[in-house]
Amino acid sequence: EEVATHTVALILACNRKLKLMNQSVIEGNWNCGIADPIMRFSEATVGLYGFGNIGRKVAQYLKGFGCKIIATDPFADKKSAKELNVELVDLETLARESDYISIHAPLLESTQYVFNRNLFSIMKDSVCIINTSRGKIIKHDDLYEALNSRKVSFVGLDVLENEPPSEIEKKIINHPRAIVTPH
Repeated sequence: EEVATHTVALILACNRKLKLMNQSVIEGNWNCGIADPIMRFSEATVGLYGFGNIGRKVAQYLKGFGCKIIATDPFADKKSAKELNVELVDLETLARESDYISIHAPLLESTQYVFNRNLFSIMKDSVCIINTSRGKIIKHDDLYEALNSRKVSFVGLDVLENEPPSEIEKKIINHPRAIVTPH
């Protein structure tokens, strides 16, 4: 429950661009337009990379927001997906259709660095990435590049590959459109 709750908090913080808004207020700027555009969350598609216990709990929590939820997982429980109104799709479809992608997969040889330049290239422009799973599922050099090009509009990370953070991870931590919390 706690990981799923934290995941939803990060998704909503990215949606509302809370880091940008908070920094703006700290600087004395009360213009909420600093974060425009903000997508109406009920019109968003949330993609879950992994549909185990945590992914299913995230879907349960998000159900009340009215957003579309899709998931990819080779071992997905089809009955749970149907009950939660989650459409099971392949990874490419998840990447192409999601406004928010939340990672809930174990670190395996098949999942290591699956979120890389190639996958980012087929994602929607301005996608938000949330990772509360394992740091090595994302290639951080490629994530930083995607953040700078605005292919990824916001990122919420509760995990990094290295502790203490590597140089590229420090750049992500300090990025104005990144929220990083301690795992």
